Amino acid sequence: MARQRDFTPTVAYSKTTLKDGDVYIETVDYQSSQEVDKLESKNREWIRPWSISDSRYMASNSITFGIYMESHGVVGKISIYDIDTDISKTAQITYWIDKEFSNKGIVTRAVRLINEYASTTLSLCEVYASVFHGNEASVKVLTKNSYLTDVGSTATATANGLPVELQVYKVVFS
Repeated sequence: MARQRDFTPTVAYSKTTLKDGDVYIETVDYQSSQEVDKLESKNREWIRPWSISDSRYMASNSITFGIYMESHGVVGKISIYDIDTDISKTAQITYWIDKEFSNKGIVTRAVRLINEYASTTLSLCEVYASVFHGNEASVKVLTKNSYLTDVGSTATATANGLPVELQVYKVVFS
């Protein structure tokens, strides 16, 4: 029997914006989801090698944010999912960025903002991120945000129709 999770719906449905200079993340509503979907379609080939097609990875208690730059609008997406504010006080994150804006520190700032949200608004203790082997850019983003390899912890998923093993990273909030 699956355990029930206590999650306050008002957090998921209230408009939230977090800002770091000219980069900000904002919860996705119907209108902004269309912008994010359009950008994701444009970048499909760019993000495909790192895309997980396993529905377990966004199935429960999730909040999606667009990643924005003041001068360009939406440039990516970051989601916090599998949020457990009751028992384990943990969640997981996933993200992607428009190819044009990669390697500019934007995702590093977006992860910093989502960590702030996770620790202060959701009162979580740990956040996890699963990374494909070889995705050094993602490892760099996470390590700059104090994520460490969760030694001995791996995850499996389906990517492009094939099973893949992911390395798990985590950050612990004090």
